[in-house]
Amino acid sequence: MFKLVSEDEVTLEQEHRYFLRKRRLCYEPGNPPPDLKNLPCYANKINPSTYSNYGFGLWALLIKEMSGKPYANYVRGHYLRPIKLHNAVRWQRVNPDSCDAYAHRLNNNQQPEPYPFEESPLGTGLAAGGFTASAGSLVRLTASLDKNYTTEQLDSMGWSGRKNTKGHLRLDHGGSIPGGLAHVVMFSDGYRSSTKDLDLSEVHIAVATNIRDETDADLTSDDLETLANNIAEAVPVSNVPATFDLWKQGKSVCSCEYVRRGVPANEYQEVFDDSDRSGYRLEWINGYTVHEKVHFNVIFRTNEPEIDWVSHHNMTGTIYQQKFDEYRNAGFSLDHVDSYVGGNKALYAAIWTKSGSAFTAYHGKTAAEHQESFDSLTGAGWKPKVISVASVDGKLRYTALYTKQPIGNFEARSFLTPDEYQTKFDQNKASGRHLHYLNSYLHKGKLHFSAIWADKPELSGSKARHGLIAGGEFRTLWEDALSTGFSTRAITGCEQRGKVQYAAYWTK
Repeated sequence: MFKLVSEDEVTLEQEHRYFLRKRRLCYEPGNPPPDLKNLPCYANKINPSTYSNYGFGLWALLIKEMSGKPYANYVRGHYLRPIKLHNAVRWQRVNPDSCDAYAHRLNNNQQPEPYPFEESPLGTGLAAGGFTASAGSLVRLTASLDKNYTTEQLDSMGWSGRKNTKGHLRLDHGGSIPGGLAHVVMFSDGYRSSTKDLDLSEVHIAVATNIRDETDADLTSDDLETLANNIAEAVPVSNVPATFDLWKQGKSVCSCEYVRRGVPANEYQEVFDDSDRSGYRLEWINGYTVHEKVHFNVIFRTNEPEIDWVSHHNMTGTIYQQKFDEYRNAGFSLDHVDSYVGGNKALYAAIWTKSGSAFTAYHGKTAAEHQESFDSLTGAGWKPKVISVASVDGKLRYTALYTKQPIGNFEARSFLTPDEYQTKFDQNKASGRHLHYLNSYLHKGKLHFSAIWADKPELSGSKARHGLIAGGEFRTLWEDALSTGFSTRAITGCEQRGKVQYAAYWTK
């Protein structure tokens, strides 16, 4: 019995099985026969050692089988982490983060315009691609390769190796996608240029662009190779010492944020897994329902400095309490919690980190119980970090998290209409306080906000918006905020009369 699936649902394993059914291997891998030239594949001018995306894709399967880890996780842990590039070389996703460059092409007026941001066409899991990196990270990768392997070993890894007249190798590799080109070259020890007889020993060059049109012949891989050669020949005649590091004085890895809004619950785990293996830590999660189905707003941030963390979602109160106790006993601190309605009951999403921070929390309390606990805890020096409210069968249920974080003077309100929220926002802004937490929820058909304002830590800037309906409007605000140095701190959503309204705030 056969099932037809779309091309994007075909797995790498299925592709491999199909390949083996339709084509035969020339010989057992690693064991070429003496009469290699008489084999049909050789007669058809198929080079047995030709660079092959399929061959590298097969490596992804073998690595997963041998290590028990997906290829991307294995590479990140075993190769990128030791050279501190695990947060700089990252998996390409459908949605950009704050450090991604958009690929561009030229429009009919020869002006650059961005391509849609999408996953790598090579597919998730392929050893032939799927990662993104800057030119600086590529050079750091080549430096690590040069340190750990001989030139001959590197030449066997898929590089284009070419020898000069004295037998010294230069290793090239280039590639392109719609909207971008890259070229990397490594010169071996003793290599001299044939044109100017310059010593290019151990010079590494990486050039990357974020513009290319598939039909545009003005910019090609050959152009990048020529540019790389020109740069390489400028090195020996410059006064720059061999030990000079362009990135030494600054951060080689920027702190990136990856924001997703309105992710359906049945797609969220895939988003989570993709982000986790790309080196992000979940910082914020907000659940809400659209047409009685749960959706999530999430903020991931580069896990730098790296700390252990765990997260769970769609937990009942009982399961949440079990996880709460389990992680507290394991030395984790509750960092964030959100309550929302799903299937006419309260559900919970939470994040724990191994930060050692003091905390106390509760969930599922009535308004009166919450107020009593709030007064008692704040009177004992605890500061509110989260006050999440869910309306279950017309009854308010409060979930809260308190820490010892010094936030100075604060004001917390948990039952504000949009107009009341705006009034309180303006009053607190005039008093020097900024948003410390924001959550929206629906109660008896009406939108309400829970918010905390505080005057510490001191910020150089803050901005907030609510009542956002169109996704494009939110995206424009997000991009404008990031371009001016702000970070997204909260995104909350709520459906009212068939439309989802979003609220968010940014700080720097």
